[in-house]
Amino acid sequence: MLTKYLLLILSAILLLRCAASPRENSYPRADITQFPGWSLLEQPTYYDRENLWDAINGAADIHLSYGFEKLTIYQYTRPALALTLEVYDQGSPINAFGIYLVERGDGIVPIHEGTLAYYVAPYDCIALSGRYYIKGRAMEGKLSNDLCGALATHIANSLPGRGGYPPEFERLPRAGRIKGSEGFTKTSYLGQRELSNCIHAKYREPSGREIQLFAIVTPTPEETQLRWKQLASKWQPVKIGNDRALVKQIPYRGNAYLINGAQTIYGLADIPSEDAVLFWLDELGLGR
Repeated sequence: MLTKYLLLILSAILLLRCAASPRENSYPRADITQFPGWSLLEQPTYYDRENLWDAINGAADIHLSYGFEKLTIYQYTRPALALTLEVYDQGSPINAFGIYLVERGDGIVPIHEGTLAYYVAPYDCIALSGRYYIKGRAMEGKLSNDLCGALATHIANSLPGRGGYPPEFERLPRAGRIKGSEGFTKTSYLGQRELSNCIHAKYREPSGREIQLFAIVTPTPEETQLRWKQLASKWQPVKIGNDRALVKQIPYRGNAYLINGAQTIYGLADIPSEDAVLFWLDELGLGR
């Protein structure tokens, strides 16, 4: 009888330890144990803005600059492979996309059309889903492209929010956009301090020349017009067709132009002339 009661007590203790607390339930989650052979090596660890440095040390500053809120770190294992899985809540899809770009680096292999995910052979896999940035690293053994794709797609689909590019990119036209050139710069785009929160992408002219189209992300039309007034104090006014515009010479890149689109401030860089600005305004349906 005593043994029975002891077993019941031990079972209750284990259930309490395994159950997530209300605090833990507010953190991003990523369960991959449904894949054959994977098991959780130890309980996840949780981090917020106060203790992020304990988890990623010097990399914390860049995550915080992109709106970091919470992080869950898992340790998974299966035969011949140990995986550390980090799931970051960056507060918004555009902030998560910014971190995704910063950490993506070179030598990368895109792995899934519907999920923004990359395989960095042979150890790393990174992915994006809404406001969540996901990073897996093989601590023992190696990841494969196929395994990275399967894990990234599963985790991205299990998290709330939509996949793909953040909704802010709907401000940039699809026609003429060079696939994979999309970017988001939080501060000092083109090296200019006043250009912050800029989404951007490359577009190709009929001649083959590439130009850079960008938009300044603002939350409201009122904020857009306030930003325009601030920019007008630093850039030179110029009239392009029927549009009010601003121009500034960017070192090593020539003139950049800003167009007041009322709802959005658009910009063009790497542009050879004002005639080319007119072409792109007409071609892309920008301006007024």
